Amino acid sequence: MSKIRLLPQSEALKIAAGEVIERPAHVVKELLENALDAQATAISLYINDIGKTLIRIVDNGVGMSIDDARMCFLSHATSKIQTIHDLESIATFGFRGEALASIAAISRVTLMTRQRETPVDAMGHMIEYSECSVLQEAAVACPTGTDILVRDLFFNTPVRKKFLKSDETEWNAIQWLFHAFCMSNVGVHFKLYRDGKLVLNAPPVASAKDRAAQLWDYDASQALLPLLEDVQLPFRISGFISNHNMWRYGRQFMHFFVNKRWVKNSELSKGLLKGYLNVLPPERFPIAMIFIDIDASSIDVNVHPKKEEVKFVRPGVVQAALSNLVKKTLEQNLSQTISPMPQKTFITQPQWQSYQVQAPREIDQSVSALFDFDPFPSQPEAFQAPRVEQQPLLEPTPIHEAFAIMGQLFKTYILFEKDNELVMIDQHAAHERVLYEKYQTKFLDQQGTTLLFPETIRLSKQQVHDVMQQRDFFERQGIDLDGLGDESLVIRSAPPQLRGTSLQEFINDAARFINEHEGMDKTLFGQKLNEHLHAQMACKSAVKAGDVLTLAQMHQLIRDLQQTPNRFICVHGRPTTWSMPRSELEKKFKR
Repeated sequence: MSKIRLLPQSEALKIAAGEVIERPAHVVKELLENALDAQATAISLYINDIGKTLIRIVDNGVGMSIDDARMCFLSHATSKIQTIHDLESIATFGFRGEALASIAAISRVTLMTRQRETPVDAMGHMIEYSECSVLQEAAVACPTGTDILVRDLFFNTPVRKKFLKSDETEWNAIQWLFHAFCMSNVGVHFKLYRDGKLVLNAPPVASAKDRAAQLWDYDASQALLPLLEDVQLPFRISGFISNHNMWRYGRQFMHFFVNKRWVKNSELSKGLLKGYLNVLPPERFPIAMIFIDIDASSIDVNVHPKKEEVKFVRPGVVQAALSNLVKKTLEQNLSQTISPMPQKTFITQPQWQSYQVQAPREIDQSVSALFDFDPFPSQPEAFQAPRVEQQPLLEPTPIHEAFAIMGQLFKTYILFEKDNELVMIDQHAAHERVLYEKYQTKFLDQQGTTLLFPETIRLSKQQVHDVMQQRDFFERQGIDLDGLGDESLVIRSAPPQLRGTSLQEFINDAARFINEHEGMDKTLFGQKLNEHLHAQMACKSAVKAGDVLTLAQMHQLIRDLQQTPNRFICVHGRPTTWSMPRSELEKKFKR
């Protein structure tokens, strides 16, 4: 007796369906794509019991003829291709067919359809289909378009139903998929129902940014920036990305569309995140809607049975282009926010600022050393003794360099007005980033300043050994040190920013870092140690929360930040700048 035999068609289709349909969201995807290819301008999705009992999609598309309605349930029925060579240039999702055979193999499907060009009083056609068999077929009264009901999903494949995740997980998969279709088809009216309740009504809008306001919330949509475009590329990249103040804790808000198809692609994800390097705090992710229009012959959408992934002929080129555009968009946005106001002909009115006035000699002189000008000009006699007063700022700076600075908040944040926005700068985070970038370029092979009295640093025996192993590295940073017994170091010179407690903490931290990274590749270790020590030096040297800055110092810090690379976050990942639009303030005051 032969051991090899042919499976019945119904069983073969169940197995094939397992490659395409693993969860209800996959049924939704196939049916939504069919509705869009049918030129629908209104699509309603009904989900009962997370799709296990009912998935229904109603569209107002072109509808189907009787012959097409019958053919679409057959295996290998397709409107996409005629030969295998057509796979190289697929430009549509696929109009009916293909997936319906798989869906009908593991559920009970009812299709009702009427073609758009038929008379108003014409009848439509209904077919009930399941497990390779037509259960019922008849003429019915129905509107133009197509209405597909998928009932009892996985009724004959209980193993597949057993592997479904929790109801909320399956619902989220459906909802995020539906949102993706809404984003890429802003001219279509979408409605989503869950267990008979309308949960999303998204009428047509002008752009994906407007759609974001419908899908998520107003604040998220207002944080979206139009992605800059490059007309020199052989393909088009467009869309919206969140600014440096808006982020999420997961990647689910990163959406990619290739020729309007929602796809997953690791190269695109990497390209987007590379564009946000040194912009977002660690383990934070942007909101993005990225649309790539590319010649169909340059991609392959059939690398995955469910067509969720896409493969580019030249993935590196696409990734680099996306990363570059993201960087330029973020840079331009922040530059516009903290750049000087354009020159105007009117005279600015005096602004008021709360100062905690101190005699110049009593203010921490280390703050003075951090700026390129005298931060303590001669004060009027009334300002000689420390006290708090309200004084008008009557000495305007040149108007072409002016910001509408309101002053310091909590002696920590610099506030200024720009283009109908309240902009807030964390003075420590901003100054830390400014100094770090300077140290990275200017503190290599520098001579330190000889200390008037050499400083002794107490360490453990192991720490002294670790630091002395990197003695040449410290000397290139301007730090001249020697061992002093088994548990001490003597520092004879150091950069002027490091003195006393700061120097002690700096050496201690460096010793810990060297010990923790023992065994790392020598080249990589040198790079990481360089970055770490410069980060620590910048942190110790920067102005602190609580330091009082003059108006001139605030201007200087903003100008320095505007000219600094990677100025979105400090070296520890905290944002340097935050802005709040006037509309948000007015909303808080219910205006």
